[in-house]
Amino acid sequence: MRILVVLALSGLLAPAISSQEAESPWKPLLDVATAKVPKPTPLRAFSAICEEDDGTGFNWIDEDWKRVSFETKRYVIRKLDIPTIQMAGMEAYDATDEALGCALAKVRAPSETGALQTLTGCYSIGEFGKEQSTMVCSETYGFLSDQWQLFDVECGDAFSDPDITFLPNGRFISSIIHGQVENSPKDDFKPSLKISHGSCAVIG
Repeated sequence: MRILVVLALSGLLAPAISSQEAESPWKPLLDVATAKVPKPTPLRAFSAICEEDDGTGFNWIDEDWKRVSFETKRYVIRKLDIPTIQMAGMEAYDATDEALGCALAKVRAPSETGALQTLTGCYSIGEFGKEQSTMVCSETYGFLSDQWQLFDVECGDAFSDPDITFLPNGRFISSIIHGQVENSPKDDFKPSLKISHGSCAVIG
């Protein structure tokens, strides 16, 4: 048995496979890699409500982190219909008032890795009833069953709070993480650390 395994791994013992059988399992991936399928279509403009089911984390109290539970929140997420322009090989956005956050953000170029592709879009995110902020979000698509499927939308930058990963009609995860590790912060204050989960629903 060991001899057969070694021979198979070294290529000296190869099973007889027809050309049709050989290309069948990997054909979708090869088609994507060689640009034989169209690129994924980015999400159209939409509005969604995302509501937390539970939230937990830590508050800084008396010079130490204390585990706490947080009140659940509701967020409004909108994809904005903003025309894109090309600038230095990267995707950028017209500096309209609504898209100012996208225009000023560090914009990530679309990436391609075989059957995974990431597009960027301009989004507006904020807690329900409060001011919204605009930012560039990444839409990740996977090529499965001969079609592109949205894996997730990831939103977050140095100025956003919280970071959110979601599906427009599905689950979402939000987090507030920072790097304040000093032992004695000014006025004994540090922002909370939080992670939460919930679900989203498109409303328009």
